[in-house]
Amino acid sequence: AWLSQGCCADLAELMPGGSQLSMADALAACDLDQDLSRPGTEGPRPGTVGSYPGQVGDESEDSEIEVILEDKPFGFQLRPGEGDRGAIVCDVDAAATAAGVEQGSAVLRVNETIVEQWHADDIQKQLDTEELPIALGLRLPTFQRLRSAGKKAVRVSVCTVNCRGSYHVVKDVIERLGWQEVAEVTRDASVMWLEHSDPTEGLAPVQTMSRIEAFLPYCRKVRLATCLNRWVQELPEDFAFSPKSWVLPDDAADLEATLLAQENSKSKPTYIAKPTAGCQGKGIVLARKWKDLYQIAERSKTGAEVSGRLRNPCEYVVQTYYSNPLLLDGLKFDLRLYVVVTSLVPMRAYLFKEGLARFCTVPYAPPKDTNLQEACMHLTNFAVNKKSKDFEAAEGLAQHAEGSKRSASSVLQAVEALHGMSAEAFWSKVARLAANTLMAMRPGLLEYYVHEKPKPLHPVGPKGFQIIGIDVLIDGDLEPRLLELNANPSLSVVQPGKIEEQDATEGELVGEGDPIEAEAAVGPMAAAASSSSSGVVRRNPRRSSRSRLLSKTTSQNDGEPAKPKEPQVIAELDLVVKRELISQALSLAKPAPRNKVALSKRKWLSNQRPVKGSQIPVDDSGEWALATPPTKQEVARPDAPEESPALEPLDFEALAAEKVSQYAVAHLALYRVWCRLCGPSQDALGQASVLKSLERHGMLGVAGLFPDRVSAQLHLSREWRELAQGEFGLNLPQFVTLAGRLGCRLLGGGGEEDEEDGPSQIDGAIAFAEAMHGAGD
Repeated sequence: AWLSQGCCADLAELMPGGSQLSMADALAACDLDQDLSRPGTEGPRPGTVGSYPGQVGDESEDSEIEVILEDKPFGFQLRPGEGDRGAIVCDVDAAATAAGVEQGSAVLRVNETIVEQWHADDIQKQLDTEELPIALGLRLPTFQRLRSAGKKAVRVSVCTVNCRGSYHVVKDVIERLGWQEVAEVTRDASVMWLEHSDPTEGLAPVQTMSRIEAFLPYCRKVRLATCLNRWVQELPEDFAFSPKSWVLPDDAADLEATLLAQENSKSKPTYIAKPTAGCQGKGIVLARKWKDLYQIAERSKTGAEVSGRLRNPCEYVVQTYYSNPLLLDGLKFDLRLYVVVTSLVPMRAYLFKEGLARFCTVPYAPPKDTNLQEACMHLTNFAVNKKSKDFEAAEGLAQHAEGSKRSASSVLQAVEALHGMSAEAFWSKVARLAANTLMAMRPGLLEYYVHEKPKPLHPVGPKGFQIIGIDVLIDGDLEPRLLELNANPSLSVVQPGKIEEQDATEGELVGEGDPIEAEAAVGPMAAAASSSSSGVVRRNPRRSSRSRLLSKTTSQNDGEPAKPKEPQVIAELDLVVKRELISQALSLAKPAPRNKVALSKRKWLSNQRPVKGSQIPVDDSGEWALATPPTKQEVARPDAPEESPALEPLDFEALAAEKVSQYAVAHLALYRVWCRLCGPSQDALGQASVLKSLERHGMLGVAGLFPDRVSAQLHLSREWRELAQGEFGLNLPQFVTLAGRLGCRLLGGGGEEDEEDGPSQIDGAIAFAEAMHGAGD
C-alpha cells in the first residue's frame, strides 16, 4: 500500500545499501503494527502529520507540525537553509526533543508570523524577542515525517471524567482515533466530553465539547410539544409527523372536554401521557377515558401551585396514541435514529444513516381497556422490554436482523421487502422531519442563551456538537411519526446476557468475531464508514473483539459478598453502531490538537469579552455580527463532513418548510433589534425605546401603524400591561410577541391571537422583521 504511493525512494533511506524493500521491511522500518496487506484495511498514509491528527492530513511536502516553546534557552540552534533562505534546526538537546523539536526540521512560522523565506539570523532575532510561550511551526525532514506518520502520535486529548454509561464506547473510540484519554479533572483538554447538565464554564473557543446546552431543556417533552403544536396549527401538512398534544396542567380543561366528548364514541381514540422529563418508560400512562387521566391532571395542578413561578416539576404531555403501527413479526417497534448538531447560527446538522430498532416483546393488538396495562405490548423502550421473559438478546452482529434490538438498516430492508418502501425513501422523509423540527426549535434555543443561561455561542464560546436521539415510529401508511427527542440518548452498550467464557475477568473481552469483519455485517452505511477515510484508526485486527463482561461482584461494608446482579455483557450491535456514531461526530467536529488548545486558551483567558450582547456573534450567513471585531482566538472552526461519510448534511433550505426558515431568520433579526433598542447595559426593553423606534421608522402617521404618537402610546401601554407581567420592560420572547402583533397590523389584521381569519403571529413577526430591516434597522 505504501509502495504504490510513490514512497519507494523515501523508504529506501531507512534501509542499508539501498536494498529492495518488501512489505514486511517497510512495515518494520516505519514501526507499524497494522497489517496493511489485509483486504479492506487502511493503514496510516504519508502526510498524516497535519494540524488535526487521526485524520487524513496534507500529503504534500509542506506538512506542518506545531511545537510550543515554554522555556528559554530553547535548546537548539538554527543554520541557514538552502540558498541562504529559511532556517534548519540543528544541535537539538534533550529538552527540546521532548518538546517535539526534531533535528533537521525547517522553520516555517513563529506564532502567526510566516518566516519560511527569512534569513536564519532574522528568524533567531524574532524568536528572541517574542514572549513565551511561542508556537513554532516546523516542517519535519522526510525521514522523520514518514516515521511520524507510522507512529500512533497522541495529539488530541479527550477528557472522559464526565462519561456515565457512555464510557466504554467513548474510550474505545479514543483508542481507535489514536487520541489521548484524560481521565482526571481538567478544563484544558482538546475535547471535553460532557453529558446531562455538566458545566461548560471556562472553555475557550478553540476547545470542543459534546454538548449544546440549550437542547437539554428544549428536548424535554413539554417544551417540544409546545413548539411543535404551534407549527402543527400553522403548517398541518408539513408537521403531520407530530401528534396532537396537550400540556398539563395548562391544557387540562381542553383535554377534559375532548375526552368527555369522545367517551360514547364507538371508535374511541387512545391517548398516551408522558412526564416531561421522564425516560426509560417511567411514568407513562395509556388512557381512553378522562377518569384515567384525572389524577395526573390533579397532580400536575398541585405541583404548579407548590412550585409557583418556578418550572413545574409535574408537567405532563398527553398525545394521541398511534394505534396503527407498522408491525414486523407481529411486534410493534420504533427506531432510535441520531442527528448531530454542530451549530445553531448558522443552523448545521447531520443525519446519521444507521440506528437501532427497538421491539416490543409481546405481540401487538389494538389498544382496548383490557390491554392498556401491557407495557411490553405498547412501549418499545429498551429499559421496559429487557426485563421481559420474552426479551431476545442478540448473540452477535451476525444476528443484527433478529431479536428485540436490531439494526435500523436490517429493519428497513425487511420493510422494503414486505411493503415496498425503499430505505432511500425512508431516510428522505426522516431528513425532512429532522430539518423541520430543528428549525422550529431554533428560536427557543437562542432565547435560552439570551435569558435562561446567558452564554456566547461559537466562535466566542467553545465549539459544541450535540448528539440527539430521534425516536421515530413507522405507521401503517409507511409514514415516519416523531415520538420524542432525547438530548441525552443512551450511549450504553450493555444488555442482559449469559456468560459463556469461564475464564473471563473484569474488563476482558469475551465472545467471538473479528471487529472489522463484524462491522461489515451491520449495514451499508456503517460498513462504508468503517472502510472510509474518516480518520477512524482501527485496532490491530489480531486483538479480540469479544463482548466485555460488565457484571462485577461487589463487597458490602462488612466484607460479605454482595448478592450477584443479573449478568450484563457488551451488546456487539450497540457497540458498533454507537462507536461509529461517536467516531464520526468527533471527526466532524475536527478538534484542535492539545498544544494549540494550551496556547490559544492562555491568550483567550486574558482577553475575554463580556457575555452580554455577544451570545450570538455571527449571522446565518456566517458573517461576524458584533460591533467589535473578533480576536485571533475567536475564529470559527468549520466542520469536516468529508471525514464523516455516514453523517449526511441536512440541507435546511431544501428540506425545511419555507415559513419555518423565514420565521427563524426573522426571530434572529428581531433579536438584533431588541439588543440595539435595549442598549449595552439593559436586559429588558422599555416602552419609550419602542415608541421612538416606530417613529424613527415612519410607522406613525396616516400611512403608518398608528395615526399619531398618542394612539401609538396608548396601544403600547395596553400591550405592556399584558406582556411585561408587572416588569418595567420586555424580554426577548415578549418583544417577539409584540412584534408579531404589530406585524399583524401591518398586514391588515388586528394583531390579536384569537383572530382565526387574520394573519397569524408568525406571519406578523416575519412582516415586522422585514419592515424593520427595510427601514434600515
